[in-house]
Amino acid sequence: MNGPDGHINPYQSPTAYRADAATGNPLMIPAIILLVLACIMLLMILLSIPGQIFRMLEIDTTTPAGAGELFGMIGSLVIWVAMMAGIIWGSIAMVRLRGYGSAMVAAVLALIPVCSPCFVLGIPFGIWAIIILMRADVRARFQTPVGTGQ
Repeated sequence: MNGPDGHINPYQSPTAYRADAATGNPLMIPAIILLVLACIMLLMILLSIPGQIFRMLEIDTTTPAGAGELFGMIGSLVIWVAMMAGIIWGSIAMVRLRGYGSAMVAAVLALIPVCSPCFVLGIPFGIWAIIILMRADVRARFQTPVGTGQ
């Protein structure tokens, strides 16, 4: 508990202090882990682009199969980058407690094995984030206007 001057009372019981600490952001840990995993995955995708370009240059685009392969490679790179960007955006929303929809989309994307950052490593943290996001008190904190102190 804070005293009248706003400082923590060093003489209060530890359980009272833990109750104050529990009012922090319950999404912080899963959000940061999803953010780190998505950044690692995005970095791996971006580092693979030069190799992908050399592979694309070898494709015979005069045949329908070659054109389809080229389109598939470009499309998959764009989709992977978009999914990781969505998870990064939603993870930041979780940390800031702003943008409930973005946070939920990021958590759901992390559940899909192909979309999950670093493949299956993001799944348990996506589950953890969804469980926390479904709580009424957390949902209410997303709706609290900035600067109200609640």
